[in-house]
Amino acid sequence: MVGRVVSVPDAEPVAGATVAIDSSVTATTGSDGEFLIQNISVGQHWLDVYGAGYTMLGGAMQIEVEAESSDLGQIVVCPGARLSPPSVPEF
Repeated sequence: MVGRVVSVPDAEPVAGATVAIDSSVTATTGSDGEFLIQNISVGQHWLDVYGAGYTMLGGAMQIEVEAESSDLGQIVVCPGARLSPPSVPEF
């Protein structure tokens, strides 16, 4: 699974943010805002982005993974102070 974390309002890449799947599998964005997470099973998961002075708009969101090679595209974050993951519900 790949994607790119960008900030509002300028869509600049966010380096050093943590991208979490189900609060357990994580990756850190590179200087270009891009991340790679491997070995995510097909099905529903929770996605969240935090740290690096940003928080995800609307908080954690549910995603549907159809293949390990899924491209999530751009994930938009806004300035915020959340440095650790929230609890996410179980399916």
